[in-house]
Amino acid sequence: MSAKEMFEKLGYELVFENKEVLRYRKKHLDVEFWKVYELVTGEKRKKFIKVSTVYDKPYLISLDLLQAINKQIEELGWK
Repeated sequence: MSAKEMFEKLGYELVFENKEVLRYRKKHLDVEFWKVYELVTGEKRKKFIKVSTVYDKPYLISLDLLQAINKQIEELGWK
């Protein structure tokens, strides 16, 4: 099963995708995968995963969501 299928099974929808950002959303919760580049050289610098609510409240991640996140990391080649 692909990461997208895993997220969809959990009720998330892929709402945005480009070279730097991949965003899944479920109601008021976003899971984002970010690639941040050095502005001057254009080299890859860091990769981030951001899980956030619209209201900036703490959110507990289920093991199923963690597995979907790990699968997405694998598919992005971030390992």
